[in-house]
Amino acid sequence: MREPEDETTSSTTANAPWGHTHPDFDKHHIAVDELSPSELLAATLDALEAWNTSGEPQLFKNRAGEFVRVAKSALGQPRIVALKRNELVLVLMACAEFTREGKSGKVEVNPLSTLVDNVFHSPHKPVPVLTTIYHSPVFSRDLRYRCSPGFHQKLEAIIAYPEGLSVRPLPKLVTRQHLRMAKRVLRKLLRDFPWASPTNLANAVALAVTLVVRPAIDGPVPLFAVNKPCRGTGGTLLILAIVMAALGLSPTPFTEAKSGAEWKKLLFAVMRSNGLVGFLDNVSEYLETKVLCAILTCYPVYTDRILGVSNTGEVAATVVWMLTGNNVRMTAEVSRRVVPILLDPGVEDPLRRKPEGRDFLALRHYVPEHQADFFWALGVLVKAWRDAGQPKPSGQTLPMFEEWFEIVGGVVEYAGYGGFMSNLGALVDATPDPDQAHLHLLLPAWHERFGGKSVTARDVVSFLHEAGLPIVPPERPGTGKSVVDLGLFLSRCRNRVAGGFKLVPRPSRGGVACYCVTQVEDSDSTSESDDSSYE
Repeated sequence: MREPEDETTSSTTANAPWGHTHPDFDKHHIAVDELSPSELLAATLDALEAWNTSGEPQLFKNRAGEFVRVAKSALGQPRIVALKRNELVLVLMACAEFTREGKSGKVEVNPLSTLVDNVFHSPHKPVPVLTTIYHSPVFSRDLRYRCSPGFHQKLEAIIAYPEGLSVRPLPKLVTRQHLRMAKRVLRKLLRDFPWASPTNLANAVALAVTLVVRPAIDGPVPLFAVNKPCRGTGGTLLILAIVMAALGLSPTPFTEAKSGAEWKKLLFAVMRSNGLVGFLDNVSEYLETKVLCAILTCYPVYTDRILGVSNTGEVAATVVWMLTGNNVRMTAEVSRRVVPILLDPGVEDPLRRKPEGRDFLALRHYVPEHQADFFWALGVLVKAWRDAGQPKPSGQTLPMFEEWFEIVGGVVEYAGYGGFMSNLGALVDATPDPDQAHLHLLLPAWHERFGGKSVTARDVVSFLHEAGLPIVPPERPGTGKSVVDLGLFLSRCRNRVAGGFKLVPRPSRGGVACYCVTQVEDSDSTSESDDSSYE
């Protein structure tokens, strides 16, 4: 395979070319009264495509097929905004001259309303797709280093740097000396955080690498969870520092929702707003959201209803999700999608802890001042791994995130950060599945009482009351009706194995569900082998 070519030119971008005019553009002449509706639409789309390919494109579509443009925010930063209908009319008038036959010859007219609507909803794509705006160099799908400002077709993104920023080119051949220099740069960023172990430092570097190689990963990426024992440890600052160092932007934190419907609206809004990062800050003690689980594993797009309208919207499922919290516990479904980053200050008041060198909170100013160094360092880490033949990482992969593990794990391990993802077992053990824990208590007692006999939930409830055992897990809210609660629990846990016993559904009696408990051989040894794979 031919070695990918990198962009190695240094660029200072005072004015990134995300918008422009076409003073010399030769307008298409379209006679609206001489063409059928389909011919009129085709001619208009051709004019629009010619307009957009005559220079740097200034009109785009998003993943949902909506026309968008790039505008400047109040701070002067480029942002993607939806194109209003009247704005599209102005664009069409700029790229084509619409005429019809009048009394004294051809006269210019505005595009027809129906034509504008047809252009809006046409499946034809005369303009490129734009999904996001980067403020940093990134690696594209072919692992090529993209750093030149402007629109990149393969990235479906614009790169626009802050005014005055000069991007350092990567070395054509990365040596071990370059790699050591890059690690020294990153050490200055991460040295003052109280890592619970070197593994957690490796996982933090993996977050930074994930942000710059996200376009190269053809698949989903896991959630990065910064967990700490108390406030003031620096979890929020760690996320802010890493995202700023890797992407050149400060992520906007949001807090957790209270219901499934609110989670759905919140996470979809975050994905539509930037498409790069989602930062859930200060999570409460227990995190349980099925919507987040679904979003973490969906790829390449996520579809949901757009708030306020009856239409659905489609966004690129490329967001890198992060969270912070104090001693956060999670459901098993969430925890199996998580990269844990554990901080431990080892003191009563973390704010009184003396950092190694630079003042702890000075990172907020230090990172922007050394932005180009961080871009260079992360680029060197990735290019060193790529130039070495992309060696695969050791250890067990994370199910559903195999491609992420091979790329990011390979980069982190080749750079010499030890223990990547070796603390996964600690997080899983710290966040047990309450249903599984209850089955370990329930099934042995059930089998001792009923053997392999088929029984109903009402039979089991009577036994549990006699034995003084709980009906359902204390963590699970119930209806207050014992038979109903146990019936729902058994339905949810059918065919599951715990402690050498299996809950098996049986044919119903008179419309009432029945179950039995059977013994399963070698389940303990299987469980031990599964657990040992995380050690």
